[in-house]
Amino acid sequence: MIDTTDQGTVYNPKTQASNGSIASRDDAVFGVRQLQVSHSLIFGASDTGYFGRIGQESKFVDSYFELDTKQNKVTEFKSLEDLRKRASSEGILLNLRPFESVFGDYRTTWFDYAAGLILIAVPLFGFASLVRWVWKIRTLREELSSGAFN
Repeated sequence: MIDTTDQGTVYNPKTQASNGSIASRDDAVFGVRQLQVSHSLIFGASDTGYFGRIGQESKFVDSYFELDTKQNKVTEFKSLEDLRKRASSEGILLNLRPFESVFGDYRTTWFDYAAGLILIAVPLFGFASLVRWVWKIRTLREELSSGAFN
């Protein structure tokens, strides 16, 4: 998802070019509006004319797919019922959700939490150390000025 939440692209970054561009391949689906992730299978609904509707918060769907991440292969279906039958044959109850909702489920990882903790903990530790150092200096100064060492 870039700049819009109504649709996105599902692809395997390992099979794409290293320059950051996303090319149409056997394991890439553009204009995805709805998704369901089930182990190595990704089921979804897409809009083949998504580019003309970017930013319109459209919910238009005209294509359905199954992406097998083990085989890096997309199988397209003409109807939701055909996709539902395919999912059922895999023992999966189809429950497509909006793209942005599924994206949100997988967006945050352990790395994000670790980075957030470091970004908060390191400055907090530094501040606490500074406060402790200032406290010690003030205490020492007060002891010296009161003649505690005489």
